[in-house]
Amino acid sequence: ATTIDAVGAKAENADRAWQILTTALGIGTTPGVGDRVHLPVADVDGVIDYVEAPAAIGVRTDDGLYRFSGRFGFMGLGHHVFADVDQPARRRSWQTWLTEHYA
Repeated sequence: ATTIDAVGAKAENADRAWQILTTALGIGTTPGVGDRVHLPVADVDGVIDYVEAPAAIGVRTDDGLYRFSGRFGFMGLGHHVFADVDQPARRRSWQTWLTEHYA
């Protein structure tokens, strides 16, 4: 797997960080396991396979495991992609996405 990680800017608190993440993913503030989601940076569709509100969401796709997690208002991501991707470019893309949403 190719690992991709990035950290977003801090929100006012954990609830606000969660709201920003769920809004950016277009899934509403109460996502559940089995809900479908589109990951814009990777341009793939997946299924939520883990939720620990307001701290973590896991998404399973055909090409990887995408993980978003945060504590104390910080939000970051750690993905494992099982496809041929340009790791530095993809990391920059996800970092830009986080920065735009948590600015």
